[in-house]
Amino acid sequence: LNSALDVGCGTGDSTRALKSVANHVVGVDRSSDMLTYAADKGDRLEKLPAERISELGESYDLVNTSMAFHWFDPKKTIPQYKLVTATSGFWLIYNFFFNGSENSIPFNDWLRERYLNDFPSPPITNNNANESLESDPDIRSIASGKGSYRITLGLTQLVGYLTTQSNVEQVVKTGASYGSVEERLREQILRTDVDDNFLYGYSWRLYQFAG
Repeated sequence: LNSALDVGCGTGDSTRALKSVANHVVGVDRSSDMLTYAADKGDRLEKLPAERISELGESYDLVNTSMAFHWFDPKKTIPQYKLVTATSGFWLIYNFFFNGSENSIPFNDWLRERYLNDFPSPPITNNNANESLESDPDIRSIASGKGSYRITLGLTQLVGYLTTQSNVEQVVKTGASYGSVEERLREQILRTDVDDNFLYGYSWRLYQFAG
């Protein structure tokens, strides 16, 4: 591909991956802090929300969105995606999710019954985002897939991962400290006698723009 745009690029990991399939890669995110981490991972980085990407003034062969599309308002963002997509260009939308322990039923029970109860997931901005794509006559779904792969996490890595999730961030905003959350998680996880083997899931869908 000649060019790719990474919308909601965050720390730039998805932006860097696009450089293997596109000659010119641009990443955009609404957060200055995130773009600091993304430095040098794309050919160009811009502070822009998804609702304003047409301000880039360019069109791209691929518009990529990782772990972000479900937070967007499709009524505002889909028209913007169309404005920056080259004729017959593609949209790739994908997500990752933690699938728990490969071997420990007690850990998976704790994850479902205790962790998600203490740290409930924040409401998604728009649960109908994918439905909006499927019903749009200018967009054609051409491929999709899902699966999981094994990852290894020690206790410190596991606690660190769980405390970076948006549900924990919501609790911290109400007054809890990350230190206290980490200590609570560490104590609870130790009781599950979990090993280091976990599963990480993914799902993706590729669309083609007919404009």
